[in-house]
Amino acid sequence: MESGSEWADALRVRALEARKKCGMVLDEERILKLVPLDYPSDDRLIRLYSDLLRVRQGAPLLFAIQARALHTLSLASPRRGGVLPIPCGEGKTLISLLAGTVMGARKVLILLPAALKSQNLHDQKTWKSDYRVHSNIEVCSYERLSAPQGATYLEELQPDLVIMDEAHCLASFQSTRTTRLFDYFKSRPDTRAIVMSGTLSTRSLNDYGHLCQLALREGSPIPISYAVRERWSAVIDPGTEFTELDWQQFRWMVTGNPIPEERKKAAQLAFQKRFRSTPGVVVSTGEDKTSSSLVYHRWHAGTDVTIDRALRVLSEQWILPNGDQLVDILEYDRARKQLHLGFYYVREWPDGERDEEWLGARRIWQASIRHILAQKRPGLDSPFWIESAAESGKLSPRILRFWADWVAVRERTPPKTVTHWISDERLRTMVEWTKAQTEPFILWYQNRAVGLRLQELGISLYEPGGPPPTTPETCALSIASFSEGIDGLQHLFADQMILQPPSSGRRWEQMVARTHRIGQTAHTVNVYFPAFFFSALLRGRREAGYIERTTGTRQKLIYGSQNDVYPYEEKQP
Repeated sequence: MESGSEWADALRVRALEARKKCGMVLDEERILKLVPLDYPSDDRLIRLYSDLLRVRQGAPLLFAIQARALHTLSLASPRRGGVLPIPCGEGKTLISLLAGTVMGARKVLILLPAALKSQNLHDQKTWKSDYRVHSNIEVCSYERLSAPQGATYLEELQPDLVIMDEAHCLASFQSTRTTRLFDYFKSRPDTRAIVMSGTLSTRSLNDYGHLCQLALREGSPIPISYAVRERWSAVIDPGTEFTELDWQQFRWMVTGNPIPEERKKAAQLAFQKRFRSTPGVVVSTGEDKTSSSLVYHRWHAGTDVTIDRALRVLSEQWILPNGDQLVDILEYDRARKQLHLGFYYVREWPDGERDEEWLGARRIWQASIRHILAQKRPGLDSPFWIESAAESGKLSPRILRFWADWVAVRERTPPKTVTHWISDERLRTMVEWTKAQTEPFILWYQNRAVGLRLQELGISLYEPGGPPPTTPETCALSIASFSEGIDGLQHLFADQMILQPPSSGRRWEQMVARTHRIGQTAHTVNVYFPAFFFSALLRGRREAGYIERTTGTRQKLIYGSQNDVYPYEEKQP
């Protein structure tokens, strides 16, 4: 009698033979046929493309990674573009401005986060005096593409080359922006795509598998078949378990015979090798382009009796300082992070009574919206159009009942989110310490309540949506608004204190890269963070390790050194 593994192997062989008889191209065979490009030397490419694209002799030379990317894009076959997982600060913007020139595009569309649009337009004007920037470039934000008026934007513009900068913004295949982009490519299959991001993925192959397929078509190094990609994802993704059948689906790519405990790491490294060698994929060589060292400092704050007591009650009873009982793990986690800095948010209802009917109707209607979006139905690709269809009675009777329940209560006065501070001593201590240092600091924060309190403590606050700082003075910056794509901070700052560290490895990479990048002249870039948030750094490092092992893009969270800072002698153990 066949064992389980023998039966699985035999079944797989029979399945492969059946697919071959049907004339289906196997993902394994397709990926095996992807032959790596034979690049000329970096020096030769730099000289060739710098001379070819410069408009004046004194213009700076291209970086090696820029020349290699432009060379790859110039060789791309019809309908194909490129995948460029290039780290922050290595010149992705200039690549995007020259890509249309070397690819012979008619109209170029650059998609990017709204916060980066003004800088991109400024960079276009700057680089036009040095290089042959494409003459017909349109810049659009992902936010505009997601808005109701963005439904027909792509069809009206009709670009033949779409460049996705910070392409991780398209990681969700269910999002409105991703759906509209893919619909456009389906209607105009000759359109080419370039995917650019220093952090394409954080947790899964599914974060960018669809983007690789969009840019490289049948040349993607990631399975096109959903079933095969799910098996690869189970083997490669961090924190996932996989079966022997999953492993056998991926086994052909791994050399040697790793023990079960080492299979995931071996699979990640094997995938990286295949990914980096794929035609159309350009990954940085991993050499650090800045001479500044990078040090992460755990900043040990003193004890705060009020905060420690509130955290203990929260941990044991899930009760906030005002007596509110928490029931949701997400609410608990948010409150714990906030209380570490001495504050928390609460909802205050108009009559002091929690409106369960309003909460229930809103929750069910929002779930209905997510359900409809996941179906990718034409004309229903955003909450606006779904609500318009509900108002016209064009949805199913069940969904219309949920809509009627929500309409009946949505005009009620919603609760206000109010900030309660129990102690700001810990925050004051960190502010006073940074003010006492000789060099200016960036104080990174997430919650607006923290930003406003920093402003009250004499720190210059740069509001979300506004311009970044232009002078070297200690200031507070929102992580959500200033941690991505902003260039120039490296000329003003080398030290930063992350008051509310993110747990996302991608967000850490983007934030630290604002100062640790080309143009930094300080010997050391220092990143301080409260020691009680050390777990956020560890989670970020796990994600960064996955990114580095699978794509080969070096991550700053991995190679930075660590140190402990005790601001006051009596706090040392």
